[in-house]
Amino acid sequence: DPVPKPSAREQEVLGLLRPALKPDEQVVFDHLYGFNGKPRIVSTGEIARKLGKSPSRISRLKRRIEAQYRKYY
Repeated sequence: DPVPKPSAREQEVLGLLRPALKPDEQVVFDHLYGFNGKPRIVSTGEIARKLGKSPSRISRLKRRIEAQYRKYY
């Protein structure tokens, strides 16, 4: 399978992480991890186009999500 499956621990962390995020972070999170029926998109530029935001804004949101992820993991 070319798309790696998250471990049980990672699934648990992702489930706890999403509710702790701000609404704009949640939208980006949903695309990064394919949550809430959103297609999985990892490209910053593609997420930016899809959401009508600048790539730099999406990059900042991704960094904040990653920082929160590290707190839980």
